[in-house]
Formats: sequence, C-alpha cells, structure tokens
Amino acid sequence: MIFYALIGIPMNGILLTQLGEFFSHVFIKAYQKYKSYKQRQSSTDHPCKKSISPETRKIMRLAVQIFLYLTPGFIVFIFFPAILFSFYERWTYDESVYYAFVTLTTIGFGDLVAGKSSILSIP
Repeated sequence: MIFYALIGIPMNGILLTQLGEFFSHVFIKAYQKYKSYKQRQSSTDHPCKKSISPETRKIMRLAVQIFLYLTPGFIVFIFFPAILFSFYERWTYDESVYYAFVTLTTIGFGDLVAGKSSILSIP
C-alpha cells in the first residue's frame, strides 16, 4: 500500500493540476469573449442603465470564475462516475454521488465498497 501511495498520490495531484489548468484556460478564454461581447453590447445601449460599483463587479466576477472552475470538476470527478457506479454497483444515484465524493476526498468511511455487489455475492 505504501508503494502504491508513493506513486498514486503524486500522479493524482499532477492529474488534478493539469485538469485545473486546462479548464482555467478554456474558461478564461470564454469569459474574455463574453466580456468583449458585453462591452460591444454596452457601447450600443443607452447610457440610462444603472451603473454597478467596481467592488461589486469584482466580487461578481470572482464568484462567476469560481463557479465556472468548479462545475467541470464536479461533473468529471463526482457526477459522471456516480452514473457509472449506480449502473455497475446497483446503487442509487445518491449513494453513488456520496461514494464518489467520499472516495475523491480520501475520507473513505468504508460504508460503501465498490466491487462487492450484493447481487453477485452468494449468501
């Protein structure tokens, strides 16, 4: 187990780092395109719109970025594997999401164990 952890933990960290960088680049480009589109739109709009303070815009921008960065991670690492677990392990989707979260965060309570389906085991 120790040798597996010495190799597996750094590989998991590298994978998560690379995926984070990939999604951040993709969403930054998408956000910049959206921002330029909105600027073109606002230049053609009437100036009677309410203006938002720079601090509020900064907070809103940060919240949108956090949401955009976390969403693909949750889909790829929790919700998509949960579909597979619910199919192969015959668990409910809620149990599968719980298992994926507990496993990914390395909490690992052991109350659900993949590969030990009660349908396939002989009583």
